[in-house]
Amino acid sequence: MADSSTSQVIDTSSIIDTSQEPVATPSFWTDHQDVITTVVLALAVCLVFWVVSSILYRKVFPAITKRLDADKHPMIDLLVNGFRRPLALLLKITGICVAVLMIASWLTYQPLDDQTLSFFVSLEQVTTKILRIAIILGVTWGLVASSDISKLFLRGARHKLDIDMSRSVSRFLSAVFKVVVVIIALAALLNEFGFNISALVAGLGLGGLTVALAAQDSAANFFGGLVLITEKPFDIGDWITCSDVEGTVEDISLRSTKVRTNSGALAVVPNSLLSGAPISNWTSGMKRRRADFTLTLVYDTPKDAIKKYADAVYTLLETDPEVSDDGLIVRFSSLSASSLDIRVIFYTIKPAMADHLRILERINYALLGLAEQQGVGFAYPTQSLFIERPEDSQLPDSPQPPIEKQDTAKDDTSKDNAPKTGPQ
Repeated sequence: MADSSTSQVIDTSSIIDTSQEPVATPSFWTDHQDVITTVVLALAVCLVFWVVSSILYRKVFPAITKRLDADKHPMIDLLVNGFRRPLALLLKITGICVAVLMIASWLTYQPLDDQTLSFFVSLEQVTTKILRIAIILGVTWGLVASSDISKLFLRGARHKLDIDMSRSVSRFLSAVFKVVVVIIALAALLNEFGFNISALVAGLGLGGLTVALAAQDSAANFFGGLVLITEKPFDIGDWITCSDVEGTVEDISLRSTKVRTNSGALAVVPNSLLSGAPISNWTSGMKRRRADFTLTLVYDTPKDAIKKYADAVYTLLETDPEVSDDGLIVRFSSLSASSLDIRVIFYTIKPAMADHLRILERINYALLGLAEQQGVGFAYPTQSLFIERPEDSQLPDSPQPPIEKQDTAKDDTSKDNAPKTGPQ
């Protein structure tokens, strides 16, 4: 009995010693190791995207632009300059979206309640849609920024179609390219938001008549712009006259043409009006500009003085280095109501309006000096009134007031009826 109790005591003590060994307490890292690892990895991926974006924007693209020959590789130059900012911003947005997708995707496989799990699934779907929309907007931004690439596509067909790639044509093609890119981008965005593009196109087909009636003016302006681009009656920078508008062309768009008038105002003329009206282009192919005016001399100018002055004017213009030799006319043309008219027609060799006006000013001063030397004077519209009065004619006397006549008969009667006095 003693031996058994002793063994029991020993066993009990051994149990007590075992229970007193230290037990490892759980730490924060042990409990959240997977979460921390996923978040850190997601932030690292996001940081990598941001660093790559900054390197491309600040180092790579500028280096490509400096080293690339734009004349030999114009398309690459346009694409690099056009996509520089959109691509840098798109990489940053992509980094954020990838980080969010990594965290949300990992959480969807964790033992969470239904409400929390549904939230992270929705977050993953929304983030994916945001990323796709960002890609669409980034590509659209880059293509619009490099819209001049459209004229490179027609460079091969330019000689076959005899298309002159002037500034107006380039701007018009760039505008058309931008509109097409924006329309495609809108269709892609509508598709991302759940709209049925096929049904939308079918609806537009059914409502095409209404749209055509409502937008007939815009359509007329658009096709008018096409006529102006293909026929090229003027280009940007030309001086034109059309209807009541005269000035320098500044821009040709899909709808209208902007003309800077002589007064400095900006006139916006619809293309349909320009394509259907006579246009006078004073710049395109113009090598000289015409001057046409009349010198009016007074009527008391002698005949010899008129001829002498007309010959002097002709000699002055003939020897002027800025006046064309062809088309010079100086003639005593007519006897008008108040002057003797000398018609002067000549052409200046510099067609620019500023140079033309400068030459006219110098010639006008010279014409005034010739008139002073020749002793002739210029007339202005006058009328002389001559009143002829014969010397033997007299003006009628002024009327005299009527003379009052007395009634003599009545006076005589009154005398007869008066009482007679005197001896009876």
